[in-house]
Amino acid sequence: MKQNLTWIKLYRKLLDWEWYKDINTTRVFIHLLLKANFEDKKWRGIEIKRGSYLTSLRKLGLETGLSLQQIRNTLTNTQTTHDTTQISTRNYTIITINNYEQYQGNNTPVISKTTHRPTTTKDSTEIKNKEYNTLESLVESDLKEIAETYKVSLSFVQKINEELRLYCGSTGKKYANYKMTLMAWVRRKLEDKPTRLKDLEPNQILDIRENPERLLFYQRRNYDVSRMRAR
Repeated sequence: MKQNLTWIKLYRKLLDWEWYKDINTTRVFIHLLLKANFEDKKWRGIEIKRGSYLTSLRKLGLETGLSLQQIRNTLTNTQTTHDTTQISTRNYTIITINNYEQYQGNNTPVISKTTHRPTTTKDSTEIKNKEYNTLESLVESDLKEIAETYKVSLSFVQKINEELRLYCGSTGKKYANYKMTLMAWVRRKLEDKPTRLKDLEPNQILDIRENPERLLFYQRRNYDVSRMRAR
């Protein structure tokens, strides 16, 4: 097993962190500091910024020895206090440590000369990705990209972007990556939107009339069965 000879900074101020006495939360947060990218990278066309870690809840559990529910609880804790931002898809989760620069500064980890450097695609010609550490760094093309990613209108993303600006302006809150933060806000808004119930087709109505026990089947699949209940 090859030894990883890179390092991170760990400030004693962590002792004053409000989650420090929560062993699982502290454990996961330090693990994220160890695993987060110390430079911008791309994985299969996905941009993974400095201070972010592409993983999954299951993988985090295996890496830390915690259960899936414990991982969910710890990430909820750090998101509640804005220590991390999380973007989840069906295949992966990107966790960003907010204010990563305050924890790790701009120093590049020291790597032993005897350590073999991992091979990455187009590593020798990698171009630094755009930084999103200010609100002004978000431009129209970024908003269009987010709209396309979540299959929503550009005006929807623009509205949420304005809400983010007002929130930061009124609270003084700062984020390490405003693009990922905006994506998280868009995703949260979509999750909070009430789901429109689907109308039953004539054959489905007939199915329920002939088999009343099937009503629950359609209800669980987000069909409007209110009229059938009244019968």
